[in-house]
Amino acid sequence: MRVPGLYAHLLDRDQREHDMIDPRYTLGDELNPAELERLTTEAKAAPPSGRLAALLAGRPVTVPAWVVTGQTFADAHLARGIPWIADARWPDSFVKVWPDDRIEPGDRFDQLAGRC
Repeated sequence: MRVPGLYAHLLDRDQREHDMIDPRYTLGDELNPAELERLTTEAKAAPPSGRLAALLAGRPVTVPAWVVTGQTFADAHLARGIPWIADARWPDSFVKVWPDDRIEPGDRFDQLAGRC
């Protein structure tokens, strides 16, 4: 089964999270623009790791089922219509997503061990 656009969605989401500065820097006193720019540049320059590294390399990734059916994915309704996902018991259900948007039941140990 395929969920068109899912792999690209995961890549985009993880890339945006990678490129953001740690939100704790924004607590308290305001950062001056130069410091904010420096921190943002450092965040973007950091080497990708974990799931983002796997996505950028075109490898399959394993994610919790709620990521596939959640509100952040515009076409989540496509995944919700797949019986084995609709019947999944959150939070113990995982989905393996391939670069061609193919999905299959995932192994939570792959996700937890970082073998995305």
